[in-house]
Amino acid sequence: MLKTIFAIIALVATIAVTGCSGGYKTPAHYNPAYTSYLKGSYPDLTITDKLITKGKSTIDDVRRIYGTPNYIALTLKTNRLVYAYSFVPEDIMKGRVNDFKRAAGVLGLSRNSYPNTNKVIYFVFDKDQVYDFKYRGFAHVQFFRTDEYYEAFQILSDEEYKDSKFYTEDEIYQMYAQKLAKRKGVDVSQLTKKEIHKRTRGAPTFMFISYDNCSKALGEGIKVLFNDPKPLYGDGVDSSLLLYNQPKK
Repeated sequence: MLKTIFAIIALVATIAVTGCSGGYKTPAHYNPAYTSYLKGSYPDLTITDKLITKGKSTIDDVRRIYGTPNYIALTLKTNRLVYAYSFVPEDIMKGRVNDFKRAAGVLGLSRNSYPNTNKVIYFVFDKDQVYDFKYRGFAHVQFFRTDEYYEAFQILSDEEYKDSKFYTEDEIYQMYAQKLAKRKGVDVSQLTKKEIHKRTRGAPTFMFISYDNCSKALGEGIKVLFNDPKPLYGDGVDSSLLLYNQPKK
């Protein structure tokens, strides 16, 4: 029992110091209007197709709209620079810390869970110009007791990526079940609860998800050069373009 208590205290302390995934700030986090927007819903990030022109837009153009990247990497085969931007609900870390506190209050015997949605844009540069950019979105349900595990991890479809919602646990399970049924070639009703709620040990942070899938999205490996790089003057000053150019519904 003492080991459990000490383990929880250590985890809470680690999060308090490092911020875990919450320490990686959302893009354009120096723009108050844009940050507050992520409190309620996601913008349609595919508007990037209209804001950024391949072969013409520059690194400065990207940073003015999207702010400071979460990390900067280099592709291993083509030797191109990569800027990765992870868009996450602003209050996700607040719920995560509260989970640890509640668990500590009952000596780690409670089971807490929360939905996790993460949308990423990978910008690839050829020298100073945008060579390409890729969209990737992810969702899963995270659990914490005395250890951590997650369920229903999935890559979002194009429609889900464009959606403005922060997905609930029920929605994430429903989405996952539909993808799993399609992959297995069966009807959703034929899936068992065990299949839909299959556990995977660990806590995939926003940065880990972004690292792991960057290579898959770009078709080659990467080497991370800078994690959470320092902001430059002008980062995020044009982030309002992501809001004002949103498609009408």
